[in-house]
Amino acid sequence: MGSYIIGDRQVVYAQRFCDHVGCYTPHVGTFRAGKGFIRKSSIYPLGRCKAGHLSVPCPRKPLDVLRVVMPGANFTEHCLALPDVAQRQLRGYTDDEQWIGQSLQPEDVEVLQQRAAELDAQGYMSMAPYFSSCRMPH
Repeated sequence: MGSYIIGDRQVVYAQRFCDHVGCYTPHVGTFRAGKGFIRKSSIYPLGRCKAGHLSVPCPRKPLDVLRVVMPGANFTEHCLALPDVAQRQLRGYTDDEQWIGQSLQPEDVEVLQQRAAELDAQGYMSMAPYFSSCRMPH
């Protein structure tokens, strides 16, 4: 979850600081890879996402948002639609989470694809468009 501030141009920023001289957007923080900004068209018009039983607003182009929020992540090398176990372990997740110590099986991927298709059919944003760039497990 995050909040955004629509700037006076076609950009959005997450934070801005003002003093007696003027205002500036820091090049660190949420949108650090975008030098503090992201294109407004990457977020608006907002899409609909499902969070449990709730319908919540979410960015229209999630990959654009991820690229500025997670600099250094290689979104062309990894499949955005499937969990990246190695990266999760680097970020501190442990094998205590049952699925982390196991590799994804084709049946798992099928369930994820089916769920994405259901969300898509219900008018929600989903990972459905991102499966085409994935190397499926054998």
